[in-house]
Amino acid sequence: MMDQLKRRFFQGLMNGPFSMTVECPDDADYQGPGPDPELEPDQRAQRIVDALSLDEVISCLGGYKSMAFPAIPKAGLPSIWFTDATSGPRIFGPCTSMPSPLNLAASWNPALAGNYGRTVGEETRTRGAYVILGPGVNIYRNPTGGRNFEYMGEDPLLAGILAEEYIKAAQKAGAICTIKHFAANNSDYDRHRASSDVDPRTLREIYLPAFERAVRRAKVGSVMTAYNPVNGIFASAHRELITEILREEWGFDGFVMSDWLSLYDTAGPVQAGLDLEMPKADWFSRERILQALEAGEIREEQLRTMVCRVLTVFFRMGAYDNPVIPREPIPIGDPDHREAALAIALEGIVLLKNGDSTAIATPASGVDDSPAGPQTTPRELPPLPLTPPEDRTMRIMLAGPFQEKFPRGGGGSCLVRSPAHTQVFASELAKDLGSGAEILSWDHQRSFMKELGPEDTVIFLGGFDEDRQSEAYDRDWQLPKDQLLVLGKLMNRRASQGFKLGVVLFTGGGVETRSWLHQVDWLVWAGYPGQEGPEALSRLLSRRDTFSGKLPFTMISRWDDLPSNHYYVDNPGSIALRRVFLDQGKVTKRQPWSMPYKEGQMVGYRAFAGWNTSAGSEPLPLDAADATPAFPFGFGLSYTTVELGDVQIKQRPDVDNPDEDRWDAQVTLTNTGDLPGKPTLQLYLEDPESSLPRPARSLLAFKKITLPALGSRTVPLSWSLRDLAFYWPEKAAWVAEAGVYRIHGGFSSGETRLVGEIHLDETRLWSYKEGKPEARE
Repeated sequence: MMDQLKRRFFQGLMNGPFSMTVECPDDADYQGPGPDPELEPDQRAQRIVDALSLDEVISCLGGYKSMAFPAIPKAGLPSIWFTDATSGPRIFGPCTSMPSPLNLAASWNPALAGNYGRTVGEETRTRGAYVILGPGVNIYRNPTGGRNFEYMGEDPLLAGILAEEYIKAAQKAGAICTIKHFAANNSDYDRHRASSDVDPRTLREIYLPAFERAVRRAKVGSVMTAYNPVNGIFASAHRELITEILREEWGFDGFVMSDWLSLYDTAGPVQAGLDLEMPKADWFSRERILQALEAGEIREEQLRTMVCRVLTVFFRMGAYDNPVIPREPIPIGDPDHREAALAIALEGIVLLKNGDSTAIATPASGVDDSPAGPQTTPRELPPLPLTPPEDRTMRIMLAGPFQEKFPRGGGGSCLVRSPAHTQVFASELAKDLGSGAEILSWDHQRSFMKELGPEDTVIFLGGFDEDRQSEAYDRDWQLPKDQLLVLGKLMNRRASQGFKLGVVLFTGGGVETRSWLHQVDWLVWAGYPGQEGPEALSRLLSRRDTFSGKLPFTMISRWDDLPSNHYYVDNPGSIALRRVFLDQGKVTKRQPWSMPYKEGQMVGYRAFAGWNTSAGSEPLPLDAADATPAFPFGFGLSYTTVELGDVQIKQRPDVDNPDEDRWDAQVTLTNTGDLPGKPTLQLYLEDPESSLPRPARSLLAFKKITLPALGSRTVPLSWSLRDLAFYWPEKAAWVAEAGVYRIHGGFSSGETRLVGEIHLDETRLWSYKEGKPEARE
C-alpha cells in the first residue's frame, strides 16, 4: 500500500506541476533569418555562432522553460520547442493517444511504424513544436523494467527496423526525432546510480545496433543520453559512446542532448561531446562554464562547436525557415490519425492462449498457428471468438480494475493527455456482438454470477496502470494482490459453474502467469493500446478482425529462468522516494553502484536457445533443458492455420556496398484455414562453428503479410553480410567467418525448423571509419 501511495505521489508531480505542458510558444514573432540558399546548413549555423559573444554562446547551452532550445534574439531566431512523444505529443493541448511503442513492436509491421511516426510528426508540428523526444530503443532486459513499454522489445533488429521507419516518416513530416536513451538504459530501479556494466561485445551486439540503424539509415537528427553510468562513466559524459562510436564510427552529424537532470559535472560532458543540457543550464550555467574555462578544463572553441551542431540540424530540417506559429491543430478526431492508432492497436494486441492452443507444434511438422491448437479435438470449439448462441442470450461479465476505462499508458513523461474521443469497451463489445449478447459488470451486478453457465464468459481486465508502471521506478513481477484475489474468486466460480474465463493483461511487458494460467480459458496481452484500444480489442474478440500480434519479448514462466534476472535487484518493485526524487545527480551523496550484465548476449529468447557449442562457452545460470518460457519471443495465435512451405535462398552482390554480399530468400506460406490471416514469418541465424561463442538463435529477418483464406503467397526476405557477423573486441571489428550458416524459419523463436544453409567462402573483417565500411582481410 505504501509503495502504491509513493507511486501515485510521483505521478501527481509528473502530470501536475511538472508535467511540462505549456500553452503556446511565447516568442512566435521571431521568424528566423529567412532562406539563405547560397549557404549549406552548417555554414549558416557557423556564420551565426561566429557573431555571438561568449555570453550569448553560453546562453544556448541549456534548455529554455524546460522544453525548448532558447531563442537567439541577435540572429532573429525563435525558440525551438521539444515535446515528449512516446505515445503522442504531450504539450500544447490534447493529441491522439497512440498505442505504446511496445505494442508497435508487437505488430512486427514496419509500415505501421511509418504511420506511427508520420502521425506523431504531423501532430508535433501543428502544435508548434519541432523536436520529438523519441523514439526509444533501449532493449527489454528484465520484465519489471519501468520503461519497457516505451521501447520496442528485446531484439535489436526488430527495434532498429521499426525505429528506422518511424524516424524517416516523422522527419519527412517536418519534425526532428531524438533516438534515446543512449545507452544501456535498461532499468528504472535506480536510474541515476545503477551502472550498466556490460562487456564491449554485448554492448555492440545487443544494446547499440538499434541506435546505429537510427543514425546510419534513418539519419536521425538528435540523440539523447541516458541517466545511468555505463561501465562506471555517466552516459552524458561518456566520450567513447558519444564521440568515438556515435560520431566517428557511425558518422552522426546531429546534436546530442542530455536526459532531464542527468549531468553530474561540467567538463566531462563537454569533453565527451554533449551539446545541450536539458531541461535548463545547471552544470552548463554561466558561472560553472566560466569556472571550467578559467581552469583550462574546457575551451571556448568547444562551446561554439556545440551550439553550431544544434543550429545546423535546425537549419537542415527547416525549423528556422518555416513559420513557428502553429498551424490549425489537427483535431483529436482526425480520421486519418484515428485510423493509424486503430491499425496499430489491432496488430499490436497478442492472443496468447485460446483453449488448449498454447501448445507449440513440433519443428518437424512446421507450425500450427490455430486457435484450436494441436491438442483440441474436432468436437471442441475454442472459446474465442466470442460468438452468441442462436437459442439464448450470451452473457459476458466484465471484471477487474479496467472494465470501465483502459489504462491510458504507462506513467511518467509518456502519459498523453486524455483525448476528447473516448471509447468504452462495454459499449464497443455490445455493438460488435449485437443483440445476442448482454454485457454486465461484476462489481455492480454480482447477483448475475450465479446465473452464468457454459455458454457465458467472464472477462477479467487487469494489469498495471500509470501509477504502477512508469519511468523512475520498476514494477512488480506478479499482478497486484488485489487483482489476484478477484481472479482467484472468478476461477473458483468457473470450476463450479462452467462459464468461460478470459484474461486481458494491460502491462508494459511480461508478468507471472504460471500460478493461474491453467485455470483460464484464454489470455490476451493488450499492452497499452491507446485511445482506440477498446474498439480494437472488441473487434478482435468478436472476430471482426483477426489477431496477428506477436510478442516482441519473451514472457518467462519463472523469474529465475531468465539469466539477466540473476544479476538484477532482489525486489525490483520496491520504491523509495530517495531513489526517485532526492539527491538525483548529486554523486557526492549517492555514489553509483554496479549492475552487472554477466548474461552477455543471452538476453531474452537467446537464453532459451543456448550457445553454439564450438567455442567453449560458459554455462548460464539455468538449465536450458528445464527452462521453457510461458510464451516465446515472436509468439502469437490467430483465427487460422498457416503452413511454412518451400524455401529458396540465393546469394548476390550488394548494390549499395560492392565489397559485400546479400542473400535473398523466398518462402512459401499457405493459409490452410477458411479465414484470412496475417502471419509473421521469422528467420533465425545459427552459426554452428565460430571462434567466439554465439547464441544458437538470433533474429535474421522477418516479414508480415496478409493471406486470404486457403491462399498461398511467396514471401521475400533478405539480409546482408553484416547480419551474419559478430563483434570481436580484440580485433575492434565485425567478423563474418568462413563456413556454413544455418537458417531456421518459423512463427516464433520457440517453433522453428531448419530451412536452409548458406556458405561463406572467406572470412570478412571490417570496422567503420567516418561512417563508411572499411573492409579488412
